[in-house]
Amino acid sequence: MMTGKRKVEGESDDYHDYFRNNVQAYINTIVGGSLYGRLGVRVSAGDGYELYQIPDRIIIYKKGSSNQFKDCAFIVNESGKLKKSGTVKIDGVRYTVEHYRVVGEDDVE
Repeated sequence: MMTGKRKVEGESDDYHDYFRNNVQAYINTIVGGSLYGRLGVRVSAGDGYELYQIPDRIIIYKKGSSNQFKDCAFIVNESGKLKKSGTVKIDGVRYTVEHYRVVGEDDVE
């Protein structure tokens, strides 16, 4: 029975997923600081940090918590970790993050 994290190596990309004890992949869930999207695959940035927008029709859950995220954005790094708090600069914009959610942005040059 498959449980826990798994890395699948593809021809052009590798991807990661995470299985529950009932052998179902986590979908639209934050697990261990990483977001697993609608197909159960971990979201990650290509290089550095990226802004990841959650559409308003999608609800993101946090494992072990009643927290839900809807119609918001996250900052994700290349190893798939979400920024939990603080600030990060991406393409001339400084984003402020609180409890994983982007709460502010300012243009900086």
